[in-house]
Amino acid sequence: MLWPPPCCKSRPWRNLARGGALALLLTAPLLARGGDAPPNFDRFSGVLGAAPETTLSFSALYEENRELAIGDLITVDLLAHAVTRLWQDTLPVHETETIAPRLNATAAALLKALASEPDTPATAANRDFLQLLQALLANKPDGLSERAKAEYQLIQGAAGEAPSPLFGYRMDYSQFLPRAAYAESEDRQRFFRAYRYAATALFPLVPSAALGLDAATGQRLLEQLAQLARLTHAPDQEPAKAVSALQASIADLLPGQPASVDLRFVAGVAAPPNDPLAWGRTLLKKAQQEGRQPQVLSASVDVGKLEPGLTARDALTGYRFAPLLEVADSRVFQRLVYNATGAWQGKEATVKPLGLGVIEGFGPAKVRPLVDEWVAALGVPPLREQLTQHGETAFGNYPSWNDLQKLATGGEGLEGWRVKAFTAYLSGSSPDWPQRAETVKGLWTEFKHAELLYQAQSYTATGKGLEMPATDPAGRGAVIEPAPQAIHALQAFSAELARRAPKPVQPRWAELNQLLQRAATLAGSRKPPSPDEQAFLRGLPKRLDQLAGRPSLPVVVDVHTGVDGRTPDILHAATGFAREAALTVDNKTYRGARYRFFSFGDARRWTDERWRETLADPITSERQAWRLKAAPALVREVVLARASGDQKPQPVAVTLTEAAAGEQLEAWAGERKWPVQRAEAQATVTLPLAQAPELAGQAWVARIAPPPTPTEPLQPAGR
Repeated sequence: MLWPPPCCKSRPWRNLARGGALALLLTAPLLARGGDAPPNFDRFSGVLGAAPETTLSFSALYEENRELAIGDLITVDLLAHAVTRLWQDTLPVHETETIAPRLNATAAALLKALASEPDTPATAANRDFLQLLQALLANKPDGLSERAKAEYQLIQGAAGEAPSPLFGYRMDYSQFLPRAAYAESEDRQRFFRAYRYAATALFPLVPSAALGLDAATGQRLLEQLAQLARLTHAPDQEPAKAVSALQASIADLLPGQPASVDLRFVAGVAAPPNDPLAWGRTLLKKAQQEGRQPQVLSASVDVGKLEPGLTARDALTGYRFAPLLEVADSRVFQRLVYNATGAWQGKEATVKPLGLGVIEGFGPAKVRPLVDEWVAALGVPPLREQLTQHGETAFGNYPSWNDLQKLATGGEGLEGWRVKAFTAYLSGSSPDWPQRAETVKGLWTEFKHAELLYQAQSYTATGKGLEMPATDPAGRGAVIEPAPQAIHALQAFSAELARRAPKPVQPRWAELNQLLQRAATLAGSRKPPSPDEQAFLRGLPKRLDQLAGRPSLPVVVDVHTGVDGRTPDILHAATGFAREAALTVDNKTYRGARYRFFSFGDARRWTDERWRETLADPITSERQAWRLKAAPALVREVVLARASGDQKPQPVAVTLTEAAAGEQLEAWAGERKWPVQRAEAQATVTLPLAQAPELAGQAWVARIAPPPTPTEPLQPAGR
């Protein structure tokens, strides 16, 4: 047995899900659309852990442990959080050094080649497209044609869906709003818009009215595609070299598979001089035969306008200038919504599933996937059972869990390594599975946040050395969560990231891997950590902060675009302030951080800035205000009681603002059945210490502190 035993009886984490958590959320009413009413941030969160929430980041929680002389519990969450933060710090280096220069160089090489092409509508349109990419990178629209300027303004405005002046079909311009880490600087915002546009603009092989595309524009797009394929056909020429280098800059670093065909594929079928539509149909047939079609519908498709014999996947089969990657979770999401699932089979009198909405022209259908469905697909039987009980599977063509598990775990390469890290933590019958599931959701959210720019988002079809103190004068100590398999899997995944990372950040990745290897070894040990090992663990949170570089902050990312009637319903995933976990060993309590996950739908795409402003509301300040009234020694005990879930009543000394407030105290405490002893403006209240902040929050309380020792009996004021 590993030390300490993570058994149900000992309940080391004390964070089992509250009873009926999913049912409670299922009955939460949807807020009315419109106005400034915020979304219900737990509306689509499903099952969540019950570890107490804090108003602290991961970093701040461990810093508070140091300040209050509380021992550190090193959690899998802390280690995973360090990996995602370093990954977030790695991508900008690669983008600045490699991707952005290659994107610009590819556009320049093709523009140079176009200079010798006949002046046709296809040549003019390709020139507009390539010049627009350069203008977005430079944030300078000067010299663009009128239609390219109109497209530029729509991209900058990011207002919503509109017909594209360059491509003719409807395009969701809201996706060009710089968000996640890309909103942090003007340079990153410019890069975001340029790359996202290059990875969104589709040259479809078979133009379809389901995209809002007319026949003449569709034919012109095929002529443009034929021209681009011809200009990049010679592998020894600059355009082909530039296109290949751009593709490699994404495939060499990021997880996933391209969601579109490439120009080499296109050039494999000769284009007839006068029939581009027949050429496109031949290319589509080849894509169907070779499995080159997208599985994720990464754009809005009106299935009611599909031509006979075409599917939504056919309409979105084509070429994109920059790679857009499909990953397993998006494939799962796509399989869970209309039109992959059929009509709702539930009853009107029953509680409605969270995924249920209305498709105009069809009726009740599954319009949004739940993140919990993806977690369940990874292999969490209790969660599967709850989803089924609450009607989330009550749709005509809802896939089997075995089929979903094949999709969820079918990724290869870097994506496969990541899924192994998730499943290693979820596997087995652990009593704290709800918090483990929430941890995976939080970790997944941070990866989605980092890779937002490169991943195809699913749509619902519509109609340095480690410095640490050698001694522990405060006697804080430290332990590590006994989850060696999960930490080993996390280390293996981070090692793969390190192999792909740009050279400037590779030393940081190398050290992180060394730390994770040692952490995994300690997590699997059958003995309590030695003083040296405890010193390592105590120093670990601070060193992880130094390696990550990026601050520990809540994030939000949009993960699926759906519909509910006529209103867009964009599903978001977010992390909040850390939850706290506690582990008691030999009558000593250690405290650590856990992920807090949120999920909600809104018609607008949220940015990190807006999300953090929402979290930093007056309630957050009020939750911390009690510390101003509390003696430092009591703060420590309250924090530990809250983290461990200790409900044993203990006395607290209370100083009131005036003697007359005594009656208010007695009445207030009486409602809660908390005993009170009072003499003038001094009192002792016996209560669970986790509730002390509630007492301190009363206006008539001036101070709370540990009670006086028995040799110092409570005396009335003035004696």
